[in-house]
This record gives sequence, structure tokens and C-alpha cells, in this order.
Amino acid sequence: NTGNTGNTGNTGNTGNTGSTGSTGSTGSTGSTGNTGSTGSTGSTGNTGNTGNTGNTGNTGSTGSTGSTGSTGSTGSTGSTGSTGNTGGGSTG
Repeated sequence: NTGNTGNTGNTGNTGNTGSTGSTGSTGSTGSTGNTGSTGSTGSTGNTGNTGNTGNTGNTGSTGSTGSTGSTGSTGSTGSTGSTGNTGGGSTG
């Protein structure tokens, strides 16, 4: 007769690790994030250069003539004239 089966032997050493598999396909792009808050307003720019002087306007119309002034005071009386020649008498 055949005798009993002997005890099971010890487990062998673990084999070498296999090579790495292929990389999977890229996943879908995620949804866009929220827009950030608006930044502060920048400082005011420098004042621009002054423009050229405009053309001179037309001369205005002549004003009304003023009223006539008062009559001046009467001048001084002139000096007395020379005495005239004596007339010739006629003989009668």
C-alpha cells in the first residue's frame, strides 16, 4: 500500500514586480473658476499741455456819440480901441 502524503512544503519567494502599465487617457477639463474681484482704480494721469491761444474776435461796433458839453463862460471884454482921428472942420 502507498503510504500517507507528506506535509506541504514552505511557500517559495515572491517573484519580481512586473513592468508598469500604460498611462491612462487624460481626464476631462474641470469647469472654469469664478472671476476674481475688480482691482483698485489707478491714479489719475498728468494734466495735458495747454492748447494754443484762439484767434482774436471781431472789433465791436462804435458806441453812441456823447451829448454836447455845456457852453463855456463868456470871455473877458477886450481892451478899448485907439481914439480915431479928429475930423476936419469945414469953413463957412
